[in-house]
Amino acid sequence: MKITSQQMEAYEAARLPEFEDLMVSHLERYSPLHFKALGEEGIRKLIQAGMERAKKHEFTRRGPVRFYIETTILLGIDFDTDPQYPQIAAILADKSISDEVERADRIHAWLTKYLAVVGGSDRQLAKDALKRARKMPYEGIPLSSPTLERDLLQRMKDNHPEKVEFLGEAPLKRLISRAIDEARQQRVHTDTGVALFLALMFAVGHGFAGDPKYPWIKSTLGNALLTSADKRVERLYSKVMTYLDNVLKHLEA
Repeated sequence: MKITSQQMEAYEAARLPEFEDLMVSHLERYSPLHFKALGEEGIRKLIQAGMERAKKHEFTRRGPVRFYIETTILLGIDFDTDPQYPQIAAILADKSISDEVERADRIHAWLTKYLAVVGGSDRQLAKDALKRARKMPYEGIPLSSPTLERDLLQRMKDNHPEKVEFLGEAPLKRLISRAIDEARQQRVHTDTGVALFLALMFAVGHGFAGDPKYPWIKSTLGNALLTSADKRVERLYSKVMTYLDNVLKHLEA
């Protein structure tokens, strides 16, 4: 998906249902993989969720709201609170920036730089990271290890060194704590479960468990037939690998 400054030019209020219909058509063109996976109904749920979150930050005009929704596609539905992106949270919380277009424009400027560094030319760096993720072994680091944080940081560096260098270690250390907390909330206490949660947060955002882009994650974690944490993690890992295969196939096309 490409982000351009033209998105900041629309000052009209984003009103349903016209705006939602326009966004459906827009995402069908610019995010075909998610559109194909979710269908129109799922895309509408994603748009509605994005609009609700945008409204909390007083984004009401078409340009900023559209940009906000597109950013949820890129960084995850809860990107505004993601430990990885404190710069975005700071801009959204800055009361001195009263105009929503200016706030959106500042986030846009940061995001453009982020995508250039982390994605690389023709998204090659992002593709390489996905390929490395696909080959990573299905094993965790013992939660009791005295070097747990250091080892998990190294795993993220091995996967996507450009992203780790750009973001810095401090936000990623907070992401590790967030992954451990999320695992506890999901009643997942295994080493492999925490490692998988961290990998998902690092790749698609810390709100992965409830992100409407990935309904299969929520349904897997909530599957009452999978009574043990090990089984839920094993099933989720299998689905993540299938998802990675589909994404790589799409990117290489």
